[in-house]
Amino acid sequence: MMTLHRRDPTRNMRRFYRTYVTATLFGEWAVVCEWGRIGHGGTVRRWIYRDPQEADTAQARRVRQKLRRGYVVVPLTRMAASGNGAGISPLDFAPSG
Repeated sequence: MMTLHRRDPTRNMRRFYRTYVTATLFGEWAVVCEWGRIGHGGTVRRWIYRDPQEADTAQARRVRQKLRRGYVVVPLTRMAASGNGAGISPLDFAPSG
């Protein structure tokens, strides 16, 4: 999973973009992307590919496009400390006890 942020206080812009590749139940591969305003739920979209290399290439293409538009990669430790962009922390899913 990769999370990107784009912030511009002068334009009141606080966006996130998250993407990952996962297998489907039908033996295909999906690139899943979620985007929106940091702290709010986002829009989710999936693209289906026949093999994992094709899905990885598509994901890399989307990430490169976002980086060109001013997004920056969020380190995992920062995501855990401040939430992952949509108001949900990975720590919310940690087993208790």
